[in-house]
Amino acid sequence: MNFEDKLTGGHPNSLGKTIEIVDEVLEKPDKIDDLFNCYQSKNETVRLRTSNAFKRIFREKPILFENWKKRFIEYVAYINQPSAKWTTIQLLDEFFENLDEKDKIQSSQICLEYLRNEIDWIVINHSITFMRNHKELFDFNDSSLIKLIKSFESDRRKSISRNVGKLLSFI
Repeated sequence: MNFEDKLTGGHPNSLGKTIEIVDEVLEKPDKIDDLFNCYQSKNETVRLRTSNAFKRIFREKPILFENWKKRFIEYVAYINQPSAKWTTIQLLDEFFENLDEKDKIQSSQICLEYLRNEIDWIVINHSITFMRNHKELFDFNDSSLIKLIKSFESDRRKSISRNVGKLLSFI
């Protein structure tokens, strides 16, 4: 049974067989390509579980992130699914020290793109957190950036407005 088949089925909010796949990839890292191919699945739940698996794998073996960061920056970040986007910005935040200067600049651009265009509260929150954790990448003298940040200040979603409040207190 391939990874996509294993990640299919069950309740969409459950992990399904994600942990089983994580263990398999950690044991045989050459299978990570097969997992990455699940991002091409037409099944949204499969892609969600793929993101969850990658977070677990990279947290367990951070060295694997080194080999895959470009694919997350150049491909996964632009998959039209919130879970792929929030996974990307989370990973870029968590493994920031593993990024070279070009990756860091691309990460800041992804963050800004998400803040300008996304409506998913998790994507927005992780982008705000990324910005707060890596303030040095952003020009807070830019009035359009401040306007963008402040646009979330009175967001009806309390987690976003609180997170923006934390960011604004640091800049």
